[in-house]
Amino acid sequence: MKKIYLALISFIVLVTVVGIIYYRHFRYVNTTNDTFDCKVGETFKIRLYENGSTGYVNCWLNECQCKLVQQVKTDFIPSIYSRLGYDGAGGVKVLTFKAVSPGHGTIKFASCFIGGNEECEDFTPENTPPDNEFIIDVRK
Repeated sequence: MKKIYLALISFIVLVTVVGIIYYRHFRYVNTTNDTFDCKVGETFKIRLYENGSTGYVNCWLNECQCKLVQQVKTDFIPSIYSRLGYDGAGGVKVLTFKAVSPGHGTIKFASCFIGGNEECEDFTPENTPPDNEFIIDVRK
């Protein structure tokens, strides 16, 4: 009886630890805002949950106005459910940015419905409220 009880407790602890590690690695913890302090030439990553099967994607609202950074890479990490074969499970969009000029500014993202003829470029801070806002400080 003690072995079964010990095995059950061990299993629960293992599942909890794996869940915490997975959540922190594959999902952006603070989905409201954050601050990035970097030097010109350095890179940083922003992770945002995204499920394109719903028609919503994360759009960079102020891309045209933000001259401090340049997006250099986009990756997508499927969720564990997607890896297990479930349709429409979503995952994490990993955006890599490079600091290109010194200054202070923001990067604004919103989950936008891309249907019909809309594209991310159609959504701006003037017509769409941001879901995530990141403060950027770039030094020389």
